[in-house]
Amino acid sequence: MDNSSAILNQTDKNHNRMTLILILLLLALRLPFMTVIGVFFYEASLWVMPIFENGTYLITAVLIWWERKRLEQFHIGYIALGIIILIPFVYSILFHFYDPYGTIDRLGYPLFRMIVAGLLLVTLIVQRPVLKKVTMKSVLWIIIAIAVGIVIGSLMGYVYSRLMPSEGSMTHTFPQMVSRFIRQLFYAAVNEEPLFRGFLWGYLMLKGWKNLWILLFQAGLFMIGHSYYITQNPGSLIGVFIAACILGIIAWKSRSIAGSMVTHGLVNSVSVIVQSLGL
Repeated sequence: MDNSSAILNQTDKNHNRMTLILILLLLALRLPFMTVIGVFFYEASLWVMPIFENGTYLITAVLIWWERKRLEQFHIGYIALGIIILIPFVYSILFHFYDPYGTIDRLGYPLFRMIVAGLLLVTLIVQRPVLKKVTMKSVLWIIIAIAVGIVIGSLMGYVYSRLMPSEGSMTHTFPQMVSRFIRQLFYAAVNEEPLFRGFLWGYLMLKGWKNLWILLFQAGLFMIGHSYYITQNPGSLIGVFIAACILGIIAWKSRSIAGSMVTHGLVNSVSVIVQSLGL
């Protein structure tokens, strides 16, 4: 190996090492920080959640910039990147004019993320990322993701309505259903999909893992990351594992987390609606 090849090889190792550090920081925020405190110190969630959510979005943005030349290897294309960057602005605008849940007082969430998203957008315009073009296949997978999200969300909502009947009634106007979906994209999908089905998956592939093993591994970590459900209904963790496998398959086969983010948002929002109906 000549000197130039050795330098390039060391550069790649250093680059991958930094990627791993950022992924581990995301996992640390999710598992020992948010999950453990969520299980044992639920009352601390008022300060835990802002740190987790803002910190996760910030590190995700840094990872996107860091890996801007090979985002396709991490299942991130134009549609996924668009959702990640635009969702803080969409969420803020929606809940500024329409706030059925009284959550606009948590303005620090979208404000911080809008600043980060704006900075990320500017840096990516200056330093062009390498992204896979949007194709008919990409659009088809979004349609499939919508269908899967509605079906799985309905099934989960039905099961939850039997295990944990909803107390009281909820209205379900079209604007309210849209706002639930946007909230789930903002709080759940954008926090979790880039990590579990994006950067973690892509990094393990670079290390030679088979897709099937990555599918099961990320689903297991995802389930552990929701272990605070133990205090509500331990059986629901099985549903979380299955859902993570479905989300993983969508990202794997479509080679994009755009579909898994859409499915994730729909599963969470539709399940709440169906559960509240008590069908």
